[in-house]
Amino acid sequence: MPVDHTLVLSGVLDDADLISGPTSGDPALTLSPGAGVDTHVTGVVAPGQTVTITYSVTVKPYAQQGDHNLVTQVTEIGSTPSTPPGACAGAALCTEIPSADDAAVPLMNLDVAGAAAAVVAVGGGTFMLVRRRKTGTSH
Repeated sequence: MPVDHTLVLSGVLDDADLISGPTSGDPALTLSPGAGVDTHVTGVVAPGQTVTITYSVTVKPYAQQGDHNLVTQVTEIGSTPSTPPGACAGAALCTEIPSADDAAVPLMNLDVAGAAAAVVAVGGGTFMLVRRRKTGTSH
């Protein structure tokens, strides 16, 4: 099944810095620069095949973040949002992780402190979004 999608990273990178990736776990999918910080994902996957795309970020200090919400979205070409997504409401292939509770908490939640990683798995021509979190020490 052909894949021609965009991995929308702008909703993450307003609150975090890219450490590595995104990378494809299988040559069935090719990643190339898309518009801005987003990534174009193309290729062909067999029915039932799963391909994982991984990237890692470090969450910025609270005062340097955008909307305090790490949002990753996968969209079809042509339906990529023009502004960074702030939430997953109404988006089928999306994950979000709050980066901090509020301004009274200047450090990140332990759930997302240190490095946060997101994984996008492609199976049978459709995307599934999975998130992984690493905990670290607060600064």
